[in-house]
Amino acid sequence: MTTINDTVRGRLRQRRAIRDGRRLITSGDIDDLLTQLAARRQRRLVSLAVPLPGSAPSGVWLAMTNGDYLLHPEGASPVRREAVLCHEVSHMLLGHVPALHISVTRDLLATIAPTLAARVSAAVLFRDGYTDTEESAAEFVATVLAAALHERRAATLWETSSHLSSRLR
Repeated sequence: MTTINDTVRGRLRQRRAIRDGRRLITSGDIDDLLTQLAARRQRRLVSLAVPLPGSAPSGVWLAMTNGDYLLHPEGASPVRREAVLCHEVSHMLLGHVPALHISVTRDLLATIAPTLAARVSAAVLFRDGYTDTEESAAEFVATVLAAALHERRAATLWETSSHLSSRLR
C-alpha cells in the first residue's frame, strides 16, 4: 500500500532527477547527455544498438563492473533511440537498482555480450523487472528530459538563424 509519504518522496525524487538531468544537457544531443552523465557518475557509459526480440523491453540498462551499458533496438529511428535512452538514463537519475525484464535471458545476454562470464550474467539477471511505480517515474522523467533536449536543439537553431539573419542585414 502506497502512503502519502511514499508519494511525496517519489515526487521529490522525480524533481531532483529532472533538475539533475537538465543540468547535464549542454546541447540537444542525447550522446552529449550520456557523456555528461558518465563524467558525473565517474563511470563508463556506452550506448549499444542490439537485436532485441519482440518480447524484450525496448531498452535495457546493464550495470557491469567496467561501466554501464544502455541497450536500444537496432534500427531504431533517432527519435525512438533518444526516447529509449532517456528512459534508461531516468532510471539512473532516480537511483533505481538496475533490473531486467523477464524476457532478457542468459541466451540473449550471450548474444549481446558473448564474452560475458556465466557468473556475471547470473548476477546481472538477479533482479527481474522494475515496479510499476519505478517504470512510471522513469517514463515521466524521460519525457521531461526528451522535451528538454528538443527545446535545447530548437534554441540552438534559433540562435544560429538569428546570427545569420543579423549578418545578412
